[in-house]
Amino acid sequence: NIVNKQNPGTISGYKYDTTGIGIANWTINLSGTAIQTTTTNGSGFFTFNNLIAGPYTVTEAQPAGWTPTSVTSYNLSVNPGDNKTGNNFINFHNISITACKQIDTDGSLETNNDRSYKSGWGVSLSDGQVTDPQITGENGCYTWTNKGPGSYTVTEETPAGWVNLTPITHNFGAAQSGQNLSHTFINRISGSIEIIKNAITNDTQDFPFTSPEFGNFNLDDDGNETNSLKKNIIFSDLGNNTYTVTESDTSGWKLSSISCTGGTTRTNLDNRSVEVTIDQPGEAVVCTFENIKLGSIQIIKNTSGGDASFDFTTTGGDNLPATFSLTTS
Repeated sequence: NIVNKQNPGTISGYKYDTTGIGIANWTINLSGTAIQTTTTNGSGFFTFNNLIAGPYTVTEAQPAGWTPTSVTSYNLSVNPGDNKTGNNFINFHNISITACKQIDTDGSLETNNDRSYKSGWGVSLSDGQVTDPQITGENGCYTWTNKGPGSYTVTEETPAGWVNLTPITHNFGAAQSGQNLSHTFINRISGSIEIIKNAITNDTQDFPFTSPEFGNFNLDDDGNETNSLKKNIIFSDLGNNTYTVTESDTSGWKLSSISCTGGTTRTNLDNRSVEVTIDQPGEAVVCTFENIKLGSIQIIKNTSGGDASFDFTTTGGDNLPATFSLTTS
């Protein structure tokens, strides 16, 4: 008798991630005429040897954290001596994407030791088709996990009272397999200070002011707001800081009060100044400097029958000497 032995066949292929790197220790299953299981080697290569003729299905395992970007199985017919190559599988190693929110105190991107993370801030992730809005946690960040291949963009909310130091949207572009993504948005608070001059009574007198932050400026309260010089000035888009405004002494006028609303302020009537601290988003501080126009009293001494020097005392008024003398002649 003559017995012919069938030449065995083989099935082989590679397991890659989307960057073209072979993945080791990935489980590949064979079913059909024979049932086998193998794992890929250090280059991602796998092979099933000594296969008899017949139909086969080669399937890759689907572990969590990976997204297939190619077929996940091959249906093959093996004839005696066949070598079925090129049965390759490609997967994307899923990633995490993190968006963080920081508040900058001095409003400068040149310094970073004055920043703190902000919880409760709205951020969203988009892949161009679906947008997922979320809120930053106690650590000032939110992380989306197990994201597959695609191009991703993160966007932050823009509430009133804040100024963006970085763009409100960041485009990561196409994600790379296994490479987690992160972006930090940076904002500062924004407030305003209004200085108002109230003269009693209205007058064309110009009142000069000085400020280390705002420089020199003048206000008047003549009752005519059509003039170029107004009774008020507004400094807007102010960051987290303390600002000082001082009114210069004006002859013939008494600074009677400095009153403010909003924010944190400290007035000093003796120094004719106010310190305003902007430390909350959207703060609008209004400070009014009120001046009273001083009057005059003329005292005349008349004598009859001779001349002499006469002493006087005063009470109840600013800019009055406590005593004075008049001499007739």
